[in-house]
Amino acid sequence: MAGYKPKVISLTKSPGQTFGFYLRIEHDEEGHLIRCLEMGGPAELSGMKDGDRVLRVNGKYVDGLSHSEVVELVRSSGATVNFHILDEASYKQAKERGVNLAEPHHSPAVNGGAQRGLKPRLCYLVKSGSGYGFSLRSVKGEQGVFVSEVTPGGVADRAGVNTNDRLVEVNGENIESYTHEQVVDKVKMAGGSLMFLLVDEETDRYYCSMNMKIPAQFATTKCLPHEPRIVNLTKAPGGYGFLLKEEAKMGGHMITDIDRGSPAERGGLKDLDRLVAVDGQQMDTSTHEQVVDAIRQSGNKCCLLVVDKDTDLMYAQAKVSPMLFWEEKKDALSPPSYSEAITFPAPFKPPTAAQERKKNEEIELKPKLCKMEKTPAGYGFHLNGIQGVFGQHIKEVVKGGAADVAGLVDDDIVVEVNGKNVEQCTHEEVVDMIRGTGSRLEMLVATKSVYDQLKARGTPVTRQLLGETSQVQVHSEDQETAPVKERALVEYCALLSVTLVSVSGDVLISCVSVCTQAKVSPMLFWEEKKDALSPPSYSEAITFPAPFKPPTAAQERKKNEEIELKPKLCKMEKTPAGYGFHLNGIQGVFGQHIKEVVKGGAADVAGLVDDDIVVEVNGKNVEQCTHEEVVDMIRGTGSRLEMLVATKSVYDQLKARGTPVTRQLLGETSQVQVHSEDQETAPVKERTSSVSSSSSCQSMDDRL
Repeated sequence: MAGYKPKVISLTKSPGQTFGFYLRIEHDEEGHLIRCLEMGGPAELSGMKDGDRVLRVNGKYVDGLSHSEVVELVRSSGATVNFHILDEASYKQAKERGVNLAEPHHSPAVNGGAQRGLKPRLCYLVKSGSGYGFSLRSVKGEQGVFVSEVTPGGVADRAGVNTNDRLVEVNGENIESYTHEQVVDKVKMAGGSLMFLLVDEETDRYYCSMNMKIPAQFATTKCLPHEPRIVNLTKAPGGYGFLLKEEAKMGGHMITDIDRGSPAERGGLKDLDRLVAVDGQQMDTSTHEQVVDAIRQSGNKCCLLVVDKDTDLMYAQAKVSPMLFWEEKKDALSPPSYSEAITFPAPFKPPTAAQERKKNEEIELKPKLCKMEKTPAGYGFHLNGIQGVFGQHIKEVVKGGAADVAGLVDDDIVVEVNGKNVEQCTHEEVVDMIRGTGSRLEMLVATKSVYDQLKARGTPVTRQLLGETSQVQVHSEDQETAPVKERALVEYCALLSVTLVSVSGDVLISCVSVCTQAKVSPMLFWEEKKDALSPPSYSEAITFPAPFKPPTAAQERKKNEEIELKPKLCKMEKTPAGYGFHLNGIQGVFGQHIKEVVKGGAADVAGLVDDDIVVEVNGKNVEQCTHEEVVDMIRGTGSRLEMLVATKSVYDQLKARGTPVTRQLLGETSQVQVHSEDQETAPVKERTSSVSSSSSCQSMDDRL
């Protein structure tokens, strides 16, 4: 799997906490996906990214397992679990190229880093007449059992055991939590041979500093006396010259009946060798037919990994696969370091959009100053954080809303609110601060990448870092940029024959001296003249200083919504994968909205989109129902569901006008047809049946 080495990440959670991510399978996506990383959670801090694929859990390859099996593996791991993770782009490229991802990788890494050479060791000891030739020691009050007094030239010494090594496993069983007496008893009861997993002092310090478990899957096999054999075969006209039998009693696929002088004999195959892998693909769980197919698909050349009986028993005693040897041999022939392979998995691959953004951010590490004015629908963003914990970030920025127009984007880190630093404020304090601002809000924010880099450099995130491009214009009539304000006022002054005195700061217009005596502003004259001539209003002039400028997409959306402020009536029929959407809300609180609509699912075809507000379920108004009540109502509908929904913008505008959101507002275009076979036109029926028959459109997630 050259060029596609996964990261090995160890996560540890506190009692009562989670690992801080969701594990999902999704329609039209392969693999087990990392989703919904909690900011500041163990997963996010370790370097996991949204869209990463989980290949192994505690060394077990899971890419071909079901969702429930992988979830159970993680949950049964307790407070600490080791993952092999591959980023989304590399995973998809590997799948496209047919790369075998099942090969074990044992270079430990945390946050994308690795340290070569620091590996635990597997050591195999066969007892002699004088014993094993070592002693064990432990220190009262300290965890761990250590090797001492290794006899020079003895069994332990020849097996690679060193003084002061710490004992991690005995015969594949972790003994780190055992007492000294329990470990001694286990060694004595082992019989004539022992398999140790050991770490020296330096390796032990490294794994402890990374807070990582030390499984045998990370170990080197260089000290083991028996080696698996890598056999390269070239097919002769009569074939490879051996038979392959699946022997349940012998635990695998066995090589038998080797023809004399055949490629199999010349390549070094022996009778009753067990076949472990074909061209690097592990065969332990494959059927006989699958193994035969794998060999045939290799063409005229194939590479087999085999073990004889003694080697097989030795690896079984360690409870690891001989693939560990294959991987180590392959790595020895691959000069690029682990970190280089992770950073440059495909040297010819052009940079992604995310990589380009990161490069640009590194060039200009600046925060953003975003100013906005509250609309009837609010500011249009969510503030995410953990109650009682410092650090807040932006989520669910409404497209076209005040926050979106002002430049806020999802995952921006909030640094200041109206000039006050909030980095050390709790979630509740920042929420109260925003609520107390009135109708205008000014926020200093930074992308997570910029924020982390500035903090790593010890640079405070302040307004002093701002450049002109980072100052996002406030969208308010009386705070427009100077050129716009000047142009509008000059036009009016020319129109009204008024002398313009100043346009910087406050508006000063000299009209007639009597205004001073009357203690009124000359603007009184301005307004009267303006109204008499009926030119565009001042606010219109400010908003549209250039009449020829085309309306923005947000303005077009708002205009269209104002023309047709209508909800949607969406009817759907449940498929084997369900309705294909999530219902979001807060337990015990009114108000529910649609999330994660599955593309091509029943909800998507029926017209539901993310962030739709749910008004009715099967004719019953649910605006004042709790999340639990609405969920129960949907579950009790059977196989058909009818929902009256509205986009957030339409819903907010109708509520602001005091207009109830009911079916009476529906026009013909808002009635979405029910997707049932006996009511569909033929083309729609075909599409629905194809979706319904597909088991791959099922979406599942579990919080871990």
